Amino acid sequence: MDIRHLKIFITVVEENNITKAANKLLMAQPAISLAIKQMEEYYNVQLFIRFKQRIYLTNTGRIFYQKALKIIDDFNNLKINLKTEDNIKIGSSISIGSSLLPNILPKNKFKLFIRTTSDIIEMIENDILEFGIIEGYCYNQNIAVNKFFTDKLVLVAKPGYCSKKIINLEETNHFNFLLRDKGSGTRDYFDSILKTKDYEIKPLIDSLSYEALINYAKLGFGIAVIPYSLAIQSINNLELEEIKIKGITFEREISYIYKKGKILSQNINELIEILKGVRP
Repeated sequence: MDIRHLKIFITVVEENNITKAANKLLMAQPAISLAIKQMEEYYNVQLFIRFKQRIYLTNTGRIFYQKALKIIDDFNNLKINLKTEDNIKIGSSISIGSSLLPNILPKNKFKLFIRTTSDIIEMIENDILEFGIIEGYCYNQNIAVNKFFTDKLVLVAKPGYCSKKIINLEETNHFNFLLRDKGSGTRDYFDSILKTKDYEIKPLIDSLSYEALINYAKLGFGIAVIPYSLAIQSINNLELEEIKIKGITFEREISYIYKKGKILSQNINELIEILKGVRP
């Protein structure tokens, strides 16, 4: 038994005539009669009494009719809710959510969660999110990772804070650093690059917020490590200047992720195509 059987039954009741029901449903009369017979056999009940080429609803049929109406109503509401769902849950790391997505994310299609990369990965694995955009690496075997593009981290400070625009790695000890929190894609990537040099920087300020790092850098507290896309405006306005570490670049991959085996919705696939055509 399926929804089609219930719709046929309801139409027969409301038309009080199998021929009229067949015409309304654009079906052959024998197909209507067969569907009613199948329902009666399946539920082991009598829904109609046939008398002198007319049909009469039984008491059981009346109860069944009320229940069938509710099932169809619930089914239709489910379809409407799914069809008009405008909050498909997606996630983005903070820098991408702050700099890139506001300009391209279609309105009224997605519910966006801006979190750290590690949080996004965990939410994808636990089916809280359908799709995520992250910075840096994802080593979770349950998650599919697809590269979008490459961006870079930059070291920025108040003009004059550092007398040289290019410093050696060992010279970083002479300066305060302002870094994102551990677990963020930016911090994890920055630390991993320095780890390959057997080096570690302990920050003066450890923050959840890029905005805070930028503001403290502008005030001369130290060197902030942030995505280029978030630094470019302040650099152009001469509020910050870029400092480089000799022999080290901080280019990284921006990727989209989803749980392996998951079929992405049409809206998600459309968003992927949009993102493939942009650069931060």
